[in-house]
Amino acid sequence: MQNERTLKMKREFMTLHEQGFSVKDIAKKFDLNPVTVYANLSDIAKANGCTRESLLRQVHQPPLTYDRQFMPVKEVDVGKYQAKFSSLRKAAKELSNMMAEYVEQEDKI
Repeated sequence: MQNERTLKMKREFMTLHEQGFSVKDIAKKFDLNPVTVYANLSDIAKANGCTRESLLRQVHQPPLTYDRQFMPVKEVDVGKYQAKFSSLRKAAKELSNMMAEYVEQEDKI
């Protein structure tokens, strides 16, 4: 006898899978162990006229999960990064000059 969560997962599996959810994502959504979902893949495949292997293939469309729907967009301060890059570039040039001077001194010895 299967529990209600497993039966609901079996009914909704294909819809979620086609939306890009992985087997692990689906298991998490229904609070099931992924092993339980894998064990039921043959039944799900048979009911939907496909193969178990096709259900294991990841759909390329990523799922739009709740977390990703409402994630705030982080603003990037371009000026700050340009200043850091400029500073690093200046330090690299100074280091290069120092190395060149050191090589010159070594050559004289």
